[in-house]
Amino acid sequence: MTIALRDQPVLLWGMMGTGKSTLGKVLSDIHQIPTIDLDDEIASVAGCSVADLIGELGLSEFRELERRTLIKLLDSGRWEFIALGGGTLLETDFRKEIRDRAFVVSLFAEVPILINRLENERSSRPLIADSTEDVEQQILSLLARRRSAYLDVDCVVDVSDIEPESCAIHLLGLFEDKAVA
Repeated sequence: MTIALRDQPVLLWGMMGTGKSTLGKVLSDIHQIPTIDLDDEIASVAGCSVADLIGELGLSEFRELERRTLIKLLDSGRWEFIALGGGTLLETDFRKEIRDRAFVVSLFAEVPILINRLENERSSRPLIADSTEDVEQQILSLLARRRSAYLDVDCVVDVSDIEPESCAIHLLGLFEDKAVA
């Protein structure tokens, strides 16, 4: 049985390494809430990884594909939670349009935690994979450019010291008064 948490879907957004995809899996697997990962959906439809798509299309074309795919997922009405890529809502007008259609939660984690999570995943992260800068400099640079966008949301959750299961419970608690059996 599916529960309706809100009148609108909840979008999980934030910097790479904050655990958006992991949290989405926890919500889906443990709590049986319809959840989808935008990057996984794009990769599945394209038949290749997001990193390969960005390499093939370029970042701006990939962002356009990402926007179209998100709109399609929202139009389907099938998902209560959608885990987004870290750059999905960076464009101000698109972010405003999406916030009219969904509740956006930005996940935040302290830089040392992001470094720890991303250092071993560098090759699978297209925005940091080929840089000669160390991971810390790349994260600081991306955060400096994206911080205001990540704060222009409906809710910010600090996931620095919280396990994904606890974070899922916390998020569900935020919507508990809206839940319908």
